[in-house]
Amino acid sequence: MASWSRGRAGEPTISAAISSIISDKMSISAKDRLANIDFALKLLLERLGKRTLGGFQIMTREPEYREILPATWHELANKTYIRSVSGGRYVLTGEGYRRAMELYDMQDTPEVRDMLAKLCKHLKDSISRTPGAGVTVQSVMESTGLPKFVIINTIDAKLIEHWLKRYGADWDPSMVGSVIQVPINFGLSRI
Repeated sequence: MASWSRGRAGEPTISAAISSIISDKMSISAKDRLANIDFALKLLLERLGKRTLGGFQIMTREPEYREILPATWHELANKTYIRSVSGGRYVLTGEGYRRAMELYDMQDTPEVRDMLAKLCKHLKDSISRTPGAGVTVQSVMESTGLPKFVIINTIDAKLIEHWLKRYGADWDPSMVGSVIQVPINFGLSRI
């Protein structure tokens, strides 16, 4: 609470009282809220490390998240950057992962471009072998040398669709996280 300046007989002045009320009720600026969202996403990406999105649960009360404002968690959920899983725990979504990577301009790095090229080549080649068939994450790992978390997070975040502007792949609904469905139009430019 702001300190009150004293008027006559030690009573607070009206201007001091108004200033105190405004400062106590004033919300955080939109600019600061956006900055806190960006800070939160970058921190979550760093904490994710080499795990899959579903394998990293966020406990908002942990000390490493103390600089993330309570309203920011709400905003992250509203923007579908995180999703509640249970008991006050959240996971970073594909949208949140992609946005966090974009904050670091990772979509333009040679390493990410090479990774996407390897993944796309393997998935495109799988169409010619068996149109409409699923491709296991294991076979992608063996063929490309890409780590499992990279493959899974790339599919979850729809990086091919968003960064390459091409038709991408998705999970087989009955085998999410292990079998990738590659449509016949995979890799084609969107029209």
